[in-house]
Amino acid sequence: MTDLEFEVRSGGHRLGGFEGGEVTQSLDALAASFTFQWESRALQGGGRLDLQAAAPVEIFAAGTRLLTGYVTSDRAQYEATKEGAAKEALSLTGSSRLIDLVDCSAASATRRFRSVSLPDIAATLAEPYGVPVVVSGDFSQPFRRVTIDAGERIGDVLQRLARDRGAVLVDVEGTLVITRAGNESAGALRYGQSRIISGSRSRDHRQRFREYAFPGQRRATDTDSGVETHHLVIETDEGVSRFRRLAIIAASDSRADVQKRAIVTRNTRAGRSERVNYTLGGWHDSTGELWRPNRVVTVTDPVLGLETESLMIVTSSRYARPQVRRTSRERTRPEAFDAVRTFPVRAIGGRP
Repeated sequence: MTDLEFEVRSGGHRLGGFEGGEVTQSLDALAASFTFQWESRALQGGGRLDLQAAAPVEIFAAGTRLLTGYVTSDRAQYEATKEGAAKEALSLTGSSRLIDLVDCSAASATRRFRSVSLPDIAATLAEPYGVPVVVSGDFSQPFRRVTIDAGERIGDVLQRLARDRGAVLVDVEGTLVITRAGNESAGALRYGQSRIISGSRSRDHRQRFREYAFPGQRRATDTDSGVETHHLVIETDEGVSRFRRLAIIAASDSRADVQKRAIVTRNTRAGRSERVNYTLGGWHDSTGELWRPNRVVTVTDPVLGLETESLMIVTSSRYARPQVRRTSRERTRPEAFDAVRTFPVRAIGGRP
């Protein structure tokens, strides 16, 4: 393990000696990403650093594997020295193997599934790319019908279906995990006691609406047609005082699925309108674990008006430079990714 406690492994080699590195995990991005810079291409023990785009890698932090994936781009450069030699440098960026689900299309023509669950569809779409799928929780309820448009990307399909089931998709070491929002604790974070370097809180009210209308239509049968096959689901955000409506066409036959989609849309928009960000010294939470997305931390911060608020980590970025190790995290309420719980009317911190 290097002094910076990041380690890049590829082709049987352990690559340290870099000038800086950063690894970001986020519920919004699906695939974890990384970037590293080396000021010398000479490897310890001899040899030359020659890692290029498409190379498979594993990234470790403090001895814990963060992701399994690939280099997506590389940049080599040099500067001529007074002695006539070349001072070389190399920078690499990459992602976990879930990046193929983000980038690649689910089908070249319209594709349809019937009576299949979210885990079944995820496993089918991920299998050609070598991405394992793990399920934590009960998501066995089948979709009556799922249509995937030609060219629609796998990640977009899975995120759409996950919203309908109130599920969260998490990248865990290059494995796609289907789970519920905020089902693990990351301990506590307290102002003046948790190595806080900086903190901020932001609100964007334009993302929220008073009324969310989801008109939909199920397939007609021999015994019904016309108006009987239409339905309209409306969810209200009590935290919005003036009238604002957003209508979204529901892409599901089931009224129950549309109802969940409406609740998740309301909760997600409310949650994303309020974010809390911290930069901390170190990479570990108060339980001794690395900071990771989808874990809930209890925050007490009178400066930002937070009085023992339970907030879920959405994004965690850890970076290292010589003598510096920091973690930057973005948080919101767990309800923002949940189709079961109702998002609280009051703002984070209880202030209007």
